[in-house]
Amino acid sequence: MRNVLASLVLLILTATGCASTTSSGEGSCALIMVFRGHGYVALHTATPVKAIRRVGSAHFPSCFDHNHITPQERAAERAETRVRHAVWTLRGIDPRIAFAVPSEYPHLVFYSGPGNGRLRDLPSALRRIITG
Repeated sequence: MRNVLASLVLLILTATGCASTTSSGEGSCALIMVFRGHGYVALHTATPVKAIRRVGSAHFPSCFDHNHITPQERAAERAETRVRHAVWTLRGIDPRIAFAVPSEYPHLVFYSGPGNGRLRDLPSALRRIITG
């Protein structure tokens, strides 16, 4: 069951390909953060993540999902892309593969690496964090 859930989450996240957290919450985009020039998709964890060390900051990219949004929502999205979020390492995982933003997203890790969406294809240290 966990493999099915992880596959579904990654499929949804990677199929949409951009991020939006506008207040309307109606964006059709995945939750993605950009860290050191690379995109990372959000994966839900069973328990709050335990961050180790701060290593920098990340931001949300523009979604470019501008169908049926107001000028105010577009301005809010642009403002969100300028906000920087503290990036923290996770035990046993290189931050080039995955990181956390625990103060704002305690049940998410942001992942960029190999795998086709199946939990078993993720690095073992990341699987342990996701499954609790």
